[in-house]
Amino acid sequence: MIKNGIDKNEIIFNGTDNQERIRIGFNHQTQKLDITAQNRPFGEGNVWDYVTIAIYKQNGTLKVNKLYFNVNENPNNSENINKLKNYTFEYGDYFEIYHGHPNRFSIIGNVTDERENYTDGVQNPENLLNVKFEITKSGLKSIYTNPDENNITNNKVVFGPVAPEKFPFKIQIDFEQKMFKVVDATKTMVLSDRNEVVYKMVLIGSDGHIKKRTEFNGREEGSTYMSTTNSNNGENDRNWNNVPFEYNDCLYLA
Repeated sequence: MIKNGIDKNEIIFNGTDNQERIRIGFNHQTQKLDITAQNRPFGEGNVWDYVTIAIYKQNGTLKVNKLYFNVNENPNNSENINKLKNYTFEYGDYFEIYHGHPNRFSIIGNVTDERENYTDGVQNPENLLNVKFEITKSGLKSIYTNPDENNITNNKVVFGPVAPEKFPFKIQIDFEQKMFKVVDATKTMVLSDRNEVVYKMVLIGSDGHIKKRTEFNGREEGSTYMSTTNSNNGENDRNWNNVPFEYNDCLYLA
């Protein structure tokens, strides 16, 4: 079979162990999806929307209603797979996709206009939460629903841990003011099934001195320690709002 651009793309959803669970390919001759689904769950727990997939026409009309995969679900046994197999694509259709662990999601093959390389997983979750993947003859094309200035503009970068539901908190690095600013804090736990330290943030000065070190328990809600209105009140305060930094400092996340 002769392959065109879209045939070279494959969308891959891995489980919590980073092993493949669903693989979606494209056949331009039949205009059908080639789907492989494994007979094992994504992971443990009960996150009903761990993976979601919706497919739209170019005009925004739904062609495949949003499909929900629970983290404890065997995708091979899911009726959702049949709905995807029954779908016939047209150029201009687009996917909206969510994965509870964006770094377990990847795309093989070239993606036009991508903000990051999707072949090794999503490093910036915003590049999965705010993107449409359009089917074109030359391959998948990424169309971002938030302009670049929402992520990086005037030397500002936004980051934060991602939980299966949403971000527990988001922190903006304002290079102009040389401040960390909490721009969102929710009641989402960092990792609800882990009653132990699961996320660390360390600010290290250019001389190697640790300026600020914060650890977060998996069962703590983001809003219990982060605030968008109150400022940090010293070394032992885990709120990073208005924490200053200097150029050449190093921020360590783990």
